[in-house]
Amino acid sequence: MKLGLSGILTRSFITSPLTPLLLLAAVIVGLIALVALPREEEPQISVPMVDISVSANGYRAGEAVELVTRPLEDIVKDRPATVAFPGRVAVQGGLPIMYQGECVGAVGVSGAKSHEDEQVAAAGLKAIA
Repeated sequence: MKLGLSGILTRSFITSPLTPLLLLAAVIVGLIALVALPREEEPQISVPMVDISVSANGYRAGEAVELVTRPLEDIVKDRPATVAFPGRVAVQGGLPIMYQGECVGAVGVSGAKSHEDEQVAAAGLKAIA
């Protein structure tokens, strides 16, 4: 039986006395790298994150993705308010209540078109200001 390149290499590594030395060298280099490379246990990075919970009872997974998840992603992904209010998602129809530079609550309206909901929410916010 004629061996190809991989068969020849395999046979030479199986029969070679250098194979255990190469394995030992690889383990030693790995241990040196593990000790020598700097690492940080708790990196100080800020990852923008929003948790959104939507109930879609009675939908199959595929339907929920098409009818709920994708439209919600389209609404949220380009909203500048998600930068201004970390941990909160601002969508049309809801306006934040700001006090001394902090968001302390919100006025939300739903039932008409999004831009109309936002106008009603603005009127409500103005009425309580």
